[in-house]
Order: sequence, then C-alpha cells, then structure tokens
Amino acid sequence: MALVSVALGRLSQAFLLLLAMSLIGFIGIHSVGNPVFNVVNIETATPEDIRQATIALGLDQPIWRQYLVFIGNVIGGNFGTSYIYHRPAFGLVMSKLPATLELACVAMLIAAPLGTALGLVAGRRHGTFFDRSVLKASVSALSIPPFWLAMMLILVGAILTGWFPSGGRGATARFAGQEWSLLTANGTWHLVLPALTLAIPEHRADRPACPIRHHRSRKPRFHTVLPRQGAVLPADPAAPHAPRTSACRS
Repeated sequence: MALVSVALGRLSQAFLLLLAMSLIGFIGIHSVGNPVFNVVNIETATPEDIRQATIALGLDQPIWRQYLVFIGNVIGGNFGTSYIYHRPAFGLVMSKLPATLELACVAMLIAAPLGTALGLVAGRRHGTFFDRSVLKASVSALSIPPFWLAMMLILVGAILTGWFPSGGRGATARFAGQEWSLLTANGTWHLVLPALTLAIPEHRADRPACPIRHHRSRKPRFHTVLPRQGAVLPADPAAPHAPRTSACRS
C-alpha cells in the first residue's frame, strides 16, 4: 500500500506540473504577440487574411476560453498542428521519441557506471585527495546548468578542436522500424556531446557505506548507499562480511 500511495502521489505531482507548465506556456505564447502571425505571412497577408485566420484558429475568443478548448482537445487526443512543420503535433513528437530514448539510455550508461565506480573508490579512500576531488567534482557537476554545459561542450569539443559534430544525428541505420544512431559509427560520434551534457550533471559519487545507529538498537546498522538516490540496502552487522568501519564524513 505504501508503494501505491507513493506512486499515486508522484503521478498527481506530475499531473499538476504538466497542468502548470501548459498554462505558463499558453500564456507565454500570447504574451509575445498575436500567435496568428506564426501561421500567416505578415509581409504578404492582408488585414482580411489575418482576421479570417484569427477566427479559424479561435484566437478571437477570450484567452481563458482558448485554454479550456486547448485542454479539452488534449483530453480528446487532439494535440493540434505544428506551426513550423505543419504536421500533427502528436505524430511529430512520437517520430522524435526513439532519438530521445536513445540519447537518454546512452547518458544513463555513462552516468551510472561512472558514478558507481567513483563512489566506491572514494569510499575506500576516505579522506584522501582522490576522495575530496571526487566530492568537489560531483558538487560542481550538480551545480552547472545543463544549457551552459552544453554550450561549453560545443565550444570546446566542436568549434575550438573540431573533434565532435556540433549538432544533428549523423548517419543512422534502420532497425525495428526506427532509425538509430548507435548502429553506425558516425551516428555514435554525434551522440557523444549530447550524452555528456545529460550524463555529467546526473552522475554523483556517494560513499558506499555509512553506519546509522537506530533508536531501538544498541548496535549500529550499516546501509550500503548506491550512487542513485533512494537505493539503500540494509546489511546485517552480525554477518561475517558486514562493514565494520565508517566511510562517512562527520
């Protein structure tokens, strides 16, 4: 039941977040000007063309009514048409989903093993220069805005050195009905900078073992803390291989 309540709580938070972001985005589009100018050519369109386009898009209605119509269409599965590509928005997003999942998986494969290895080594060498360096590097990585990190990686890795491409997917190969960059050397090379942009802020190196004394027990119980938040495995202090020393900084 506890797991179900946590899952329901997270889903409700996600729903409220999506609702708030949709409202902010909806108001933001209207605050920068008339959205009809994204559809018609302002240089060649006549006032009558602009008026007809405004009516056809429902932009002549109050903004609150437009938002309710938008929410109703989303609930009904109608996500509208892209102003730029002139294609259904849902189909356009789904066509880009494989590339997004591919990039996320590559970033995870970089961040998880690297964070685990650095955390274990830093825990074994507690208080050393390596331990302090890993800790400072982890805090710095978590503090860097991803967009700034991406620009710096493009500046250094693509513009100044020319080692990596600055954008695009590169060559792809078709598998299971989708195009994948990882199946080609050129596509994999194009994934390096975007994957590092996602992996560096996500990787963290926590110390592997920390003793915690419970209120109802006189003996400390040790918990193995993995580099991902929330992954805590209790260890029996009476076991022959249980850790006996603390790797935590007081």
